[in-house]
Amino acid sequence: MFAFKGACLKGTPVPLEDVKSRELYLDIPYDTGAAQMEQIKRAYDYAAQKGINLTAWKLK
Repeated sequence: MFAFKGACLKGTPVPLEDVKSRELYLDIPYDTGAAQMEQIKRAYDYAAQKGINLTAWKLK
């Protein structure tokens, strides 16, 4: 995601200059263990370093 250089969507160019923000939404199973949650936290920190807004929530 942070390496996005532009794309084409249904034949319409989407240049990098038109991208206003980078967001990633993550659904986390309710029974996710502590070790997995630690990895998700690392992913959150990494995304923040790359200018990506990562939003995660637990599903019930």
